Amino acid sequence: MNYQIYEVSGRSLEGDNIYDEDLAIVDKSKRIKKDDLVVLKVNKGHLIKHYYKKNGHLMFYPFNKESPSKKTASAVLDKAKIIGKVIGIIRKNKKK
Repeated sequence: MNYQIYEVSGRSLEGDNIYDEDLAIVDKSKRIKKDDLVVLKVNKGHLIKHYYKKNGHLMFYPFNKESPSKKTASAVLDKAKIIGKVIGIIRKNKKK
């Protein structure tokens, strides 16, 4: 088992009851499947999104109606890396 913890930043996953400053527990050894919540390393940052593949493209999307879905083109896939699957959330702010 290979775990890492990432701090959530932003509101794009509020529909999943995941909020800004929550901590995401990520298992780097889990096999990723369609609609899993994953951590992606893109350029110099990290994103936490649901993902699927369509027509050779890696698609990732938030679960907040206010956040638009995004697509990463195949040419960018060489630079994007799936770090692992989110397997748990630690609520940092108990008021939510």
